[in-house]
Amino acid sequence: MREFEKIASILPPRLKNILLEADENLKQEATEIRILKNSPLALTTPKGRVFIDKNGNPSAYKNALITDEKEIGEIALRIMDYSYYAYEKDIERGFLTLKGGHRVGLSGKGEIFGGKTLLKEITSFNFRIAKEIDGASDEVFLLITEPKFYNAVIMSPPCGGKTTVLRDLAKKLSVSGKALSVVDCLGELSMGGNTLCSCDVLEGFLKRDGIIHALRFLSPEIILCDEITTIEEAFDIESGMNSGVGFVVTSHASDLKDAESRPVTRKLLELFDIAVFLEGRNSPGKIKEVIPLV
Repeated sequence: MREFEKIASILPPRLKNILLEADENLKQEATEIRILKNSPLALTTPKGRVFIDKNGNPSAYKNALITDEKEIGEIALRIMDYSYYAYEKDIERGFLTLKGGHRVGLSGKGEIFGGKTLLKEITSFNFRIAKEIDGASDEVFLLITEPKFYNAVIMSPPCGGKTTVLRDLAKKLSVSGKALSVVDCLGELSMGGNTLCSCDVLEGFLKRDGIIHALRFLSPEIILCDEITTIEEAFDIESGMNSGVGFVVTSHASDLKDAESRPVTRKLLELFDIAVFLEGRNSPGKIKEVIPLV
């Protein structure tokens, strides 16, 4: 069963059946399933948002299927295996990761506790479909390993294929004989299982904790991390590099000018040997530009 069908299968019967009836090409292209209370059912594709009608066909906004409050509540129960307390911390953070590495972004009503806003009432779900694509990192692998290994940062806007490329790259590096540690904070890279061949996976670790653990106990040659978003994480990577370990990471930026305009990505440009920019949402995983940084 493909990843799209795996997500559809956990939804309430009406939504499940409609999505399973969708066009095969549309299901293959979909990168997200978006479900909002009292709003149209929609898929995200490289071409944009597609609304779905009661027969599983693309439609205009006004003709799309409207999900109701009861279905929203049932989805929440299903993705939490009917145990809110088992996922309470994930819900408060606004996301959880399903088996298979599919991340579910949540939105709704928040309440402030201890200076932090915590999600308490869910009104929408964004199911991000994790995909394994053999060969997704072929070009990147050659760029960062010939004639030697180069520390690399892979950048694109959201939904640009960074995680898919990094997941495939982890397989290639480990199969090539590199001692590899993967800091998989959200469980997306390993897709909730042993899919990355011969490498150590630190699933659910904060990036700092994962990097420190790998350096102390796993003797990696290379550490992989997805979605570097804070300056503190960039400094953690710098500390790891000073220990003689190589890194491949991803971060959000559309091009060099965009990367240079923000503190986190500007710091990453200072640390790494190569920056690989991907095309973005319209061509996930496709290389737009490679910039040597040293």
